[in-house]
Amino acid sequence: MLSQLSPGSRPAIIALMGRTAVGKSTLIATLAKSLDGNDFQPMDAVRGFAELFSDWIRPERPEPALEGPFDRQSVIIQFSDDVTPSEITNQLADRDLAVTIVLVDVHDTELPAEVVKRSAVIDSVAASRPPIRLLVVTKSDDSLEPSHGLLDDLSHRYNFKRWFVTSAMDGTGIQELRTGVLEAIGARAARDEPEDDVVRIVRTMTDALCELIAAQPDALNRVEWRELERVIARALEKIGFDVELTPSGKDGGKDVVATCIAHNHRMLFYIEVKHWRDDRPGLRHVADFVQVNAFDRTDGGLFLSSSGFANAVHTRLAEISSQNVRLGQRDKIVHLCRQFVQRAAGPWSPTSPLPVLLFEETLT
Repeated sequence: MLSQLSPGSRPAIIALMGRTAVGKSTLIATLAKSLDGNDFQPMDAVRGFAELFSDWIRPERPEPALEGPFDRQSVIIQFSDDVTPSEITNQLADRDLAVTIVLVDVHDTELPAEVVKRSAVIDSVAASRPPIRLLVVTKSDDSLEPSHGLLDDLSHRYNFKRWFVTSAMDGTGIQELRTGVLEAIGARAARDEPEDDVVRIVRTMTDALCELIAAQPDALNRVEWRELERVIARALEKIGFDVELTPSGKDGGKDVVATCIAHNHRMLFYIEVKHWRDDRPGLRHVADFVQVNAFDRTDGGLFLSSSGFANAVHTRLAEISSQNVRLGQRDKIVHLCRQFVQRAAGPWSPTSPLPVLLFEETLT
């Protein structure tokens, strides 16, 4: 979505760089589509593609404005290989640089020297408010994926907050990168705008509960049902999903709505959470959830029950799974909390696509 920046606005800037043919323009296209909320469309590098996007980023022309959190606008600026330090300074002077994205080809085992130099210039321009740095590996596929140990090493040496493995051909890693970018912009905006005390306290409490359940699964017994719904929503959000926690009253048969970009389109999942002390969900409860997912044509549903399921449910697992619904018990809840802790601890990238990760550790 292209639009003029509103008068007086100070958009959050996303600086993107990498050597020639690393896939900068293609990544801009896919990232812009995902940030804008449109379905991902697979793209291949085509002749003239870079020139099209160079028109977008010229200072005298309207820039690609993307809606971000806190009603902020965001602009992606691509720096080419021949950009000079003075041009970088002029582009970024007096602008709110929130994120620096450094692209490397999947074959690279080190950051190219010219990229390191341009990155240093960018950091010097924003020295008073350093941007969050993200490392992105491009052109990955099933047969060629970089060592996670290598990416961890590069992240520590060059101060990258996170790393991502992506493929613009099939959309691999685009949702995770999108989440990382929006988190960075949101963190930047939060520094400038006072946060609601209630929102901050609830989030802090939920994060602490995620960590507690990950370390002490028996703590689930002392968590209230609404708190557990918040825990599940927060864990999925941290992992990389876009998440909505439904109202505690009329929730339409689902407690959490999770979306992500995968398999070349935006996927929709419903999560139902039952946290009963003295009973277990039976076939009627599961059938109602299956019906909700079928009616809304979701890409799948996850029914979580901390107390397990009635015996009759276990005898129908194959039939339930055929309806694209999976069932998870305490182990699945603890697994999600541990993934939250792993993600919060530092540089991290999921080893499986988000839809696969959602259904890990479920009943089969």
